[in-house]
Amino acid sequence: MNTAKRIYKDELVVTDADGGHVRTLVWSGPWRGDPQIPTWSPDGKQLVFLQKGDNGGNCICRTLFLINADGTGLRRLTPPSIAPGDKMDWSPDGSTILFRTHPGEDLNGSSGLGANLYTIHPDGTGLRQLTHFPPSDRVLPGSYSPDGRLIVFETTAGAVGGAPDVFVMNSDGTEIHQVMKTRNFETQADWGPAGRLNRNSARVDASHS
Repeated sequence: MNTAKRIYKDELVVTDADGGHVRTLVWSGPWRGDPQIPTWSPDGKQLVFLQKGDNGGNCICRTLFLINADGTGLRRLTPPSIAPGDKMDWSPDGSTILFRTHPGEDLNGSSGLGANLYTIHPDGTGLRQLTHFPPSDRVLPGSYSPDGRLIVFETTAGAVGGAPDVFVMNSDGTEIHQVMKTRNFETQADWGPAGRLNRNSARVDASHS
């Protein structure tokens, strides 16, 4: 069992496909910061990642950062008032980054209760709240369609039996509609390798637990 409450040296590291040329992109220093969930931009030139702050073992902030693939240009994207969560997703054209909020402590925030979906541009501008569900609803991470016009995600809002169902909406947060209605716990919906999609022919895969 791992009982450590703080991490001495947590790094964001990249390597070539053959395991060579290992290099550190991000390290905040001893006992400081915890870079997580790096996600490549569509052109492979940048990474967005979640940085968890640390103060004596207590997480006091969750912030999105961006860094170039060569380790330069590190910059913060989200303000302290926004607590981003897990599984960021880039729009196919690389112009926006989709993420959900992570309210409360880690244990409660990971459940998605009180979360909502947001987007932001890679330069840190254009922060936009897409969904406006109440704190009593659970919202799970979203994913862009291959053409960038739609977003698929799961929420308990209007779902059957209180478990999350799969929903699709336009990339600007409008026209939210339910595409699955079961009593299963739907998670990790994603798009098939189809080309152009529309809201009447969305293909999604979801896991059930």
